[in-house]
Amino acid sequence: MEKREAIKTGVSGFDALLGEKKGFEINKNTDNLLIVIRGQRGISKVNLAMNIMKGVCCSLNKEDSCRFYSLNKNRTEIQEQYEKLVGLSNNVLDEIFRNDKTESNTYMSSKLVQFVKISQEISDIDLKEKLACIVIDGFAGLTTEEFNTIPLNALEENLRKKTKIAILIFDDRLTNQSTNADIIIEMRRSFDKSHNYTYHELSISKSIFQSVTHGWHKYKHLDNGKIEVYPSVHKILSDIKPIKAQFETLLDGEQNYKPQNLKNNTSKVINLDNVLYPKSGKVTSIIGASNTFKRYLTALSVSIALEKGKRCLVVLFNESKSGFISVLNNVDNTLISNPNLQFFEIPMGCVSPAEFINMMQEYVLRFTENCCNNRVSLFMLDLLELDYSFPMLCNETLFLPALASVCKNNQNSEHQPNVSLHLVCNKRFSLVNTVISISDDVLCTQRELDDNKQLTIYLEKNSFGADHNSRVYQCECEILQDENNDDKNKVILDTKFDEISTTKDFWRQAVNIKNKVDVNLLNGQENEEEK
Repeated sequence: MEKREAIKTGVSGFDALLGEKKGFEINKNTDNLLIVIRGQRGISKVNLAMNIMKGVCCSLNKEDSCRFYSLNKNRTEIQEQYEKLVGLSNNVLDEIFRNDKTESNTYMSSKLVQFVKISQEISDIDLKEKLACIVIDGFAGLTTEEFNTIPLNALEENLRKKTKIAILIFDDRLTNQSTNADIIIEMRRSFDKSHNYTYHELSISKSIFQSVTHGWHKYKHLDNGKIEVYPSVHKILSDIKPIKAQFETLLDGEQNYKPQNLKNNTSKVINLDNVLYPKSGKVTSIIGASNTFKRYLTALSVSIALEKGKRCLVVLFNESKSGFISVLNNVDNTLISNPNLQFFEIPMGCVSPAEFINMMQEYVLRFTENCCNNRVSLFMLDLLELDYSFPMLCNETLFLPALASVCKNNQNSEHQPNVSLHLVCNKRFSLVNTVISISDDVLCTQRELDDNKQLTIYLEKNSFGADHNSRVYQCECEILQDENNDDKNKVILDTKFDEISTTKDFWRQAVNIKNKVDVNLLNGQENEEEK
């Protein structure tokens, strides 16, 4: 059996939807592929087809081995559109776009006559080997009655003889028409009433010879003519932890669980530097009320990461970097000149979770592409801004867990950089419970009401050992004013965390103090829950 090869489309994000080989799977000498793109008008179906045509030709090293026919656009219009995308010479473009819908006779310029002319020209193609790609557009201009008179099966058979990959572009009115297509790509325009926002999505609804990713995936048509596809959050998570593969590994008995003797490490001293150090594959969160020096602790963490040789990317939501730079300068005024420190400022708007995660993945890969040290730390400030300025990120419950899974998955990959993730948010953030659940280390900051120059940092969850997960530690800090500038405060940090209680005792006391709840009542509720 001949081995199938993958023909890349080069469309950003789209190849990732085309199975494990990330491309159109085809036998090099014998196979051909018929693709149908269909959907509403004005959603960039032609642009997607052009992008695929360009990618297929480049993948096969035949940039001019393609044809584009249109029933409703003249040659000049579509040539300019493709030239903007590819930039080929006029001679090559004239060879690709051979049809010309500028006929003097009205009868000769009808859609049916144009279709007959195109079919005849495809039949007359006489080449030693197949063309790389043929695209036919303009079926949307046909009425349903006209479309039914077209010998579509004969056209499909003819296309399979003349080209490796043929693409037909249909209107959404023809979604019920039967075709022998190997792959069908659906495109649609969706409207989010709650945010008054329109976006575009595509889905691969049919695939015969290869596996694909199902579901709807957002895409954008850029000004340069390119199409960018953003695989859904579910696609990203399925790539990280495929359920079937996990289950087969379990059945094969490759995972041998051996009991381990856990030592009591409660006496271990936990230094603040160890907590703030960005550990590869770990998620650290800093949570607290306003004006509790969360950013100052983040700046310390950035300083430690840069000192250890890590590359740091600070993601700022709806704010400029100048504010955080002033905090960095308060810690160490040499940090801003470090080449390993970069900022990513995201303006408010409807940014989808899939688009954001894909941008982070692409940025991290480019950030470490030519560097032997592939350790990266992502710092995200301030997540409370998502509640007010980024509705699509805030409303997707899997956004933060998916982002954390991507960072943790990179830790064990030979080709992916080791990434640590640091989340900073106000305790009023709507997804604060999600942040806590996905974090390996959780720091909570609190200003003392009776002494506003006192800062307490609680370590309520940490990854230093199994025994530490059930205990709470605290670190007392002193806030001093800078003598040179009254507007700046500096924190004198203690060197270590001291154990104060177990998690249950700590929160039982906190609830009892705030709400004056009877401890016996709490014990009764716990007993009921256990029952």
